[in-house]
Amino acid sequence: MSRAVSIQSNFTTGEVDPLLRARIDINQYYNALEQARNVIVQPQGGIERRPGLQFIFEVPSAANPQNGMKLVPFEFSTTQSYMLLFVHNRMYIFKDKELVTNINSSGNDYLTTTITSTVLATMDHTQSADTLIVVQEDMAPKKIVRGAAHNTWTISDISFEFIPKFNFTQSETTINQTITPSAVDGNITITAGGNVFASGNLNQYIEANDGMGRARITRFVSATSVEAIVEIPFFNTTAIASGGTFIDGGYEDSWSGSKGYPRTATFHEGRLYFGGVKSRPNTIFASRVARFFDFNPGEALDDDSIELTISTDSTNAITGMFSGRDLQIFTKGGEFFLPQSTLDPITPTNVVVNGATRRGSQEGIKPVGAESGTLFIQRAGKSLREFLFSDVELSYISNNISLLSSHLLKSPSDMALRKATSTTDGDLLLLTNSTDGSLATYSILRGQNVIAPSLSTTDGEFINVGVDVDQIYL
Repeated sequence: MSRAVSIQSNFTTGEVDPLLRARIDINQYYNALEQARNVIVQPQGGIERRPGLQFIFEVPSAANPQNGMKLVPFEFSTTQSYMLLFVHNRMYIFKDKELVTNINSSGNDYLTTTITSTVLATMDHTQSADTLIVVQEDMAPKKIVRGAAHNTWTISDISFEFIPKFNFTQSETTINQTITPSAVDGNITITAGGNVFASGNLNQYIEANDGMGRARITRFVSATSVEAIVEIPFFNTTAIASGGTFIDGGYEDSWSGSKGYPRTATFHEGRLYFGGVKSRPNTIFASRVARFFDFNPGEALDDDSIELTISTDSTNAITGMFSGRDLQIFTKGGEFFLPQSTLDPITPTNVVVNGATRRGSQEGIKPVGAESGTLFIQRAGKSLREFLFSDVELSYISNNISLLSSHLLKSPSDMALRKATSTTDGDLLLLTNSTDGSLATYSILRGQNVIAPSLSTTDGEFINVGVDVDQIYL
């Protein structure tokens, strides 16, 4: 009996799950590989051996690398970029695959930090110009700035001009004195008929019992006078009778040493966004426009700060954000976005959060942009999904792009994307697996429907991955 021979002209499906070995009824079967190990699938259909690994640095044992590490890219300019390696209380800097030495002329090959190994796994970051922002819910937000030379770096806690307030412990105290506002709206002076105010009233509220007036105290002047900014206009400037107003107290900083700190961060349209804090994990905060460290709500003008909370019937602790055509919000319970038209920026008066899908994303793995979509790891760590805007739905959808190769995802611990470096190249997505230390690699060229995974191993384990423009660090 003659044997039928079929020719396989390409491998653009990559390695497929063993569950698909007999699925001759699907088109991808005829472009697939049973195993693709230590190779990379080319978008044109062929395969090539994965590049070798060049040893460039061994983390000293004094830095306790076994307790955790984190790779973070830093792009200072179009011609100068770095890879930052965080370990316990140290930050190493690499440029062009070489360690930068004598940091700040100290003789050390590292910058001393207060970032401990306990926060590295879930530490998030974002960058604007020469400043890198790093956040984690148990660590005060920090900024890292490169100076005039490759070896000049500083790290410091961010000094905020204003931190948004929240009523963690509500209290209402009746004011048994007359209260007179100097104006009905805007920045005003409030005068009491007797001693009622104290310095502790700063950033608390004065409100009329009938709801006709509410103002936040911005400056304590004396026991009978404070300055305030109006949130609800007063009816007039006539004195309000004794007992007709109250102090709405219990407001504290939304983030602090006792309440926890921001979980995620990104820059979007001239604002610094924080996604969730430890005590308010489903709340989004946006700074004033071009004043990244000022979260003052002011009078809710277009350039004032923004605050909104995601409220649904599921747990929506924010795990990541991505600045794309819209601001995309990833949470443990689902995916959301802040819609906006092409010509209208997000402002305090038009902001709204829309739900898109209910998949949930894994904490500690930053979403990455690839062509027109955003890639993220689903909450259980078993699926790689693409968050993509659908013109049909007029919303975002979450496609499972690892459906045919889910066996290659083994509790991912880190993810990075090397963008296409030529017109014949595709994006290269790399994921480190914490279960066995392997490296899952996806060759992606969405325009040609190429999503081709493979798996790489080495004598040791792949723990973290980072991409500095086109250089991959492991």
